[in-house]
Amino acid sequence: MLCSSLKITEVASKGSTGTCDGQDWVEIHNPSTSSLDISSYVLYDDKGASDSKAYIFPASTVLAPSAYLLICCNQDDASTGALFKIGSEDVISVADASLNVVDTSGVIPTGAFLDLTYARDASDSDNFKFTTTPTPGTANTINVYDSAAHLARLSDQNDLGVDFFGMNVDGTKPTTAMEDVVDMHITMETEKEETMWDEQSYEMYHSVESFKVGDEELSSGGRIRPRGQSTLAIATCMGMKTIPFLLDFTSKDNTQTLFGVEKMYLRHHMSDLSYSREWTMHRMLARSGLPHLRTRTVRLYINDDYIGLYEAMEAPDQEYVFARSFPSYDKDDFALFKIKTHTAGCGLPEAGYTTAAFEKATEVPPYTFERGNHRDKIGAKEELMECVMQFFANMGKEKVGVLSAYKAYGGDCAEMLVEEGIIDLDLGSNNWKAAMKTFYNTHVPPNFECEDLECSTSTLKDEVNVENFLKNFAWYAITIGQDSPMGNLNNWFLANPNDGSGWNIVQYDHNNMLEAAGLNLCGEGCQNQQISWSINRPTCTSLNSNPIVGPLLSNQTLHTQYLGYVKDILDNILTDAFFTEISEHILAMRSYIITDPFAFGVDVDGEASTTPADANCGDTGTCPFLPALKLRREEIYKQLTALGDGTFPRATEDLFDPAESCVDWNSAEIGKIQNACGICTEAEPCYSSLGCAFRNTEDGTWGGWMSDCNEANGYCDACFPDSPCPVTGGGGGEIDTPSTEDDTIVISEVSSNPVEGTCGSQDYVELFNPTGFKIYLKDYVLHDDKGPKDPSAFKFPELAIIEGNSVLLLCANGNGVSSPSFGIKDNDAISLHDTKYDKLVTSAGRMRGTRGEGQSWTLQSDGTYAYKMATPFVFGDYESPPENDGFFALGGSAASENACAGGLAVWLSLILAITFAF
Repeated sequence: MLCSSLKITEVASKGSTGTCDGQDWVEIHNPSTSSLDISSYVLYDDKGASDSKAYIFPASTVLAPSAYLLICCNQDDASTGALFKIGSEDVISVADASLNVVDTSGVIPTGAFLDLTYARDASDSDNFKFTTTPTPGTANTINVYDSAAHLARLSDQNDLGVDFFGMNVDGTKPTTAMEDVVDMHITMETEKEETMWDEQSYEMYHSVESFKVGDEELSSGGRIRPRGQSTLAIATCMGMKTIPFLLDFTSKDNTQTLFGVEKMYLRHHMSDLSYSREWTMHRMLARSGLPHLRTRTVRLYINDDYIGLYEAMEAPDQEYVFARSFPSYDKDDFALFKIKTHTAGCGLPEAGYTTAAFEKATEVPPYTFERGNHRDKIGAKEELMECVMQFFANMGKEKVGVLSAYKAYGGDCAEMLVEEGIIDLDLGSNNWKAAMKTFYNTHVPPNFECEDLECSTSTLKDEVNVENFLKNFAWYAITIGQDSPMGNLNNWFLANPNDGSGWNIVQYDHNNMLEAAGLNLCGEGCQNQQISWSINRPTCTSLNSNPIVGPLLSNQTLHTQYLGYVKDILDNILTDAFFTEISEHILAMRSYIITDPFAFGVDVDGEASTTPADANCGDTGTCPFLPALKLRREEIYKQLTALGDGTFPRATEDLFDPAESCVDWNSAEIGKIQNACGICTEAEPCYSSLGCAFRNTEDGTWGGWMSDCNEANGYCDACFPDSPCPVTGGGGGEIDTPSTEDDTIVISEVSSNPVEGTCGSQDYVELFNPTGFKIYLKDYVLHDDKGPKDPSAFKFPELAIIEGNSVLLLCANGNGVSSPSFGIKDNDAISLHDTKYDKLVTSAGRMRGTRGEGQSWTLQSDGTYAYKMATPFVFGDYESPPENDGFFALGGSAASENACAGGLAVWLSLILAITFAF
């Protein structure tokens, strides 16, 4: 009996009707005239014979002469078949008991689907071919499929969802659409449901018994997993079950879909008070002929328990979705990549790639940025601020994983990002990874900047679908999408249909379009441009410093073409009729919105209003979505008119000013934002009150305090470092007594003794800002007695602030990315240092005396420190308690202790802005 006589003869990587309950399967064959004992042989995929999911044939497994044997895959129990699932470009192999390879399928090409199997051709036994005639357990029949039939099948699959999503391929509403809100019921075994809630931090799949929407029931079940970043972490920490999910309807039966959908996202509305941003954005994209994802609103029940109101969305990594977006795609060779968090800034010190951080980056796979039970669980907290701080800490842990991977790949960003799935190949064959690495190295390298203002040496326009890019830019510009290639380069897809068009943008994640958190991703203060952000320069910073937008919009011809698309959208898509359609959808959800767990302070009528928003709310970024969109349309019309008749107030060079963020088109000077600082409009005396602001020229009142305002030219020194405004120094030397050299921030509490439920039971430092204005912390360093230059010192992020009359808690023993990395000892001296002016801001002095259980080093009303009972997040007795006593986040706003009553969703949106910035 020769090992070579055993053959792999057929592989169904997408299953076939009536076999293995729709799961993948592998067929092996004994073509010899003798029986073949294959006991302890191993069947495995490209993870190898030693992988835990490899299938070991049971003892006494004997194949009779000419016999076939079918092995079902993706099983829950190894006794019923193989545990592994056959993926795109897998290699299926079989080895003998000594792990000598007996036979292999070779690489299985992409393009398989239900009832299309990869079979060995009897007439050419060394070759496999796709066949439309599965023959499980019998001799193969090769019937080659044609692409027209394949595309027709995908089109039919897409059509199954038209009424369910209430959306034609052109984004319009079909006359037979289902109602605006439907109920989705998921049934799970009680034990599996309990495990899912307990382990939701891991983002792992759990078995589902059935799905049901109306009369449509999927009795074969499937699987579900929690899926998300901040939306999962904060909801989990707050003890909520209203978390985001990914549903897989085909995991147990490849023939089963929900109205044609194989995989579906369920996204809650934590930061979208309109409950309609995703619903609206994808309909608008479809009406522009752009790639889009269909969405609809559902009420989710799991085992009859109401979970919340969700936006159900097609997962992008489904071939029928890709085929709808790119009808002429090469079905055998195409690609879809998702650009995820941690892509931007790879290798840059300012993004955390520092020597000190690398010393702590010692992880080995699986890394902390990968899902799985190697992660720490997200702990439940009593207070919202604790949840936010925990999220920051977890993001920092993820960054340590990224840094560890970066080291493992020898500092090669492209290699690390693509191979580790941070730039994730969601659809297509692995040969596209090389193309993406080349694209990244050529067009998105760290510290990108065009060689000249016109980006004339860039070849980007030759490698992308220019029309697709410009139309997407138009939509990002109109809705001010900064969580995108227009801003932070996060949360979007690059698709290549291999049809000659090049790379295409596919938009994703619109929950902070045209709202404060989304605008502030660009910089503190950008929320003031909710309506007036320049359409001429829609990027966060200069055009030529943006690697995706700059090379196209710096070209005058393409810039004009882009503006043409903007006008076409205003004329033909953002019409009063469409605004009415959006309003009717919001109103149809009214009774469901007010019972949703995230519906804190939602004004449904205000969100559904078709009256343009008041311009004043645009100055603060608080306009409701629909009224803001309508007012934004009117404002852009004004901009286009001004550009056409030469009265646009901003000079052309504004396009290329690298210092300016979020351009307000109305003014050449006043209101201009320079690195998140305002311009002083007239000569004022110098102030040592940290933070920038400017005088309101309309009524003469202050818009805030200035930082060392230059008497000669009125510019804030924090924005203009060459300003001659005198600066007082100070600090340095051994710190042994309390000191506050600046009448602003004080260290109100230092805990060297972990307090249960605070900072994950780590040490902490509490800062207090007793002034009435916010203070920018970007040049500040918190340190122990090793000094501000020690690697353990914590440098505040670029966008960090502490609001006036507010406290800010910093957890120690962190990772140095979003929290201090030093621990606190009983005799430490914790201090705050301003590195810009090299001066001491404040110090808690050296902790002396005996610390009692549960006590912290606390600032008293007389300015001295003493050990008192720890009160994290609660202001002590330094002065009278702040008016808005409560909890605060970096970049966030005050929220009362009863945050839910005051509009939790609004406050969360502000938190998310600084969250995404990290």
